[in-house]
Amino acid sequence: RVLPAGERTLQQFVAASQAEVNSATEVYFQVGGDEADDWVLLTLLSQLMSKAFYSELRTKQQLGYIVQCSANEIDGVRGLSFLVQSKVAAPEAVEERIEA
Repeated sequence: RVLPAGERTLQQFVAASQAEVNSATEVYFQVGGDEADDWVLLTLLSQLMSKAFYSELRTKQQLGYIVQCSANEIDGVRGLSFLVQSKVAAPEAVEERIEA
């Protein structure tokens, strides 16, 4: 479903094991519905952003082992997905750094 501008949704899941030290944070920015050739442009944008995103959050800030940016489509709504798996920062802190 397409969210109205400015609206956000949050999903949180707790690991089954108390010993689990890793967390994952994914921020998904919707850009619109499945229309024309926008997919090519969105994929190009994700490729342009991916290296800088990885360099900043993985290499410089050392936030997590998995750091990636990709074009994605969920239920016919296209967007950019930013994902970080971390054991050094809580999801809230990771989200702040993704959005910075």
